[in-house]
Amino acid sequence: MKSWLKIVITFFTAILIAWLTGFLLIFQTLLNNDIPEMGLQKGDRILVNRCAYGMRSLIELFHDYNSPKQLPQKGDLIAFYDPLSTIKSISSRPVNIGRCTALPGDTVCFTWKNNNHTFKHQKLVIPQKGIPIKVEPYNKIILANALHLHENKNVCWDCDSVLVVDGKRLKSVCFSQDYLWIGNTESTTLSYDSQLFGLIPTSHVAGKILCTTFSFDSEQPFYRSLRLNRCFIPLH
Repeated sequence: MKSWLKIVITFFTAILIAWLTGFLLIFQTLLNNDIPEMGLQKGDRILVNRCAYGMRSLIELFHDYNSPKQLPQKGDLIAFYDPLSTIKSISSRPVNIGRCTALPGDTVCFTWKNNNHTFKHQKLVIPQKGIPIKVEPYNKIILANALHLHENKNVCWDCDSVLVVDGKRLKSVCFSQDYLWIGNTESTTLSYDSQLFGLIPTSHVAGKILCTTFSFDSEQPFYRSLRLNRCFIPLH
């Protein structure tokens, strides 16, 4: 075999291995904002374990759906695909990180705003696949948002006491997926978590956060931008 052909085969084999590693095992994502409560800074590169919740199959390569084999544990730092992105392909959306604070079937307290009034410590049951959830005035918007964004349902936003889905008036709803609540439910800051974007389905989970790999400070000159004290910091 000619030497140039060996070089080409070796080159494309290396690319294939790197791509499969990123698809099946681990990948790296860039943090675009500070998250003080997690000890993270803008410019951190975060290493994500894709197989922490079960090994992905090559079949999923041809489907825009990532079904985890097991649920995250409460308190895990996870990477997830942006639930508010308008990109149709879930796996092509920007990756965000947050803490899983509630699992399917758990009850969380959240702040609900309506007509300039703020109602704190309202209770919400996190949807579990196939388990009906009663529609209440304070959870209707969150449930409707999840149905619209993640279940492809036609939802009436102007109905008062009940939820109208695909033209039917419902007093309880069932979901086709398990859902999670992300972030600090007691937080008063405008962090990018479920207080802002609502519930996320488990199909949006990209993996579990492992550590920082390295970090650059974009406000510093290039020769001083590398933060040596932020390399390979484990995250919990």
